[in-house]
Amino acid sequence: ARDSGSSQVELSLHSYASLVLQRMVQLDEPEVREALELLRGSRIFILNGTTHFKGSESAAGPEYEKMTRATALFVSWLDMMDETARLWRQIPVLNPYYGTARIWLAAWELNRRQALDAAAKPVVEQLREHLKGPWAPEVEETRRAAVRRLEANAHDDGWQEALVRRVNDGALLEAQPADISRLAALGVRISVVVSAEDQIIPWSVSKLFLEHLGVAAPETAPPAGTVLESRDGVVRAVVVAGDHYVPLKDPGAVDRLLSR
Repeated sequence: ARDSGSSQVELSLHSYASLVLQRMVQLDEPEVREALELLRGSRIFILNGTTHFKGSESAAGPEYEKMTRATALFVSWLDMMDETARLWRQIPVLNPYYGTARIWLAAWELNRRQALDAAAKPVVEQLREHLKGPWAPEVEETRRAAVRRLEANAHDDGWQEALVRRVNDGALLEAQPADISRLAALGVRISVVVSAEDQIIPWSVSKLFLEHLGVAAPETAPPAGTVLESRDGVVRAVVVAGDHYVPLKDPGAVDRLLSR
């Protein structure tokens, strides 16, 4: 808005970006209030969004619940070991334990990289499977570019750590009904799109997200073309054909949805 001089914006979010918005709405900070004012009377478009609140991870199934706990323990262990390493680095050269500290730190750096590689590996393998081709000719180069980025990042410890911490941070969100009330008070309309074959966010989680927004959703995923609305008509959800990568595989469909 600052760059364009506009007094109003529309917000378009995909996947876990919806978690960022939900956390942002909870923050009572001047910059956040200024940003939310730009949405007054406008629209938020959410494609394959998700949410989290206490106990919600169980909706995705025991495997997801187990992964959430394991990720939290891993990040806690990583933070604890990093703090220990920080203390070891403060040992002065003349200290008799200096040599021991250098050996321990070198070993920790190696173990840290190996641990991050192991933690990120399941997600990397999942992404490789999702990006198997070919896709339609008009978007095949997009897939290849995504594969190149993935392979470039797959063994980068900074990327791996960001991935693990993002998963953990998402599980820390405590979404509240008041978050939606705050948006409603601004007169924000919310358009939600759910991919019928989303292989990352299961319907059980999409259902929770829709209900968090005030939309009654069936127990099982409805067919593509289904439209669901909140009672007040502020939130409108549509189920479309395709998977989590609709923006890459069918950008034209996304353009059409955005133009509604």
